[in-house]
Amino acid sequence: MTPELISLILSIVATFALIVYVRGLIKTAGSDRKVDPVAVEELMANIDWSHAYRVLDRKKT
Repeated sequence: MTPELISLILSIVATFALIVYVRGLIKTAGSDRKVDPVAVEELMANIDWSHAYRVLDRKKT
């Protein structure tokens, strides 16, 4: 294989990968996140609340 052919193949692969990536971005742009109520309840039940005061009691400086 010549260097020109290798360069052409790599360019085509990179272009295809970029098209797939941008298509995925466009497909998900502007859409809301999917919220799973069961997962949220599970997270809230299993979270370690022992350090919550560090976040909730911060004084604004």
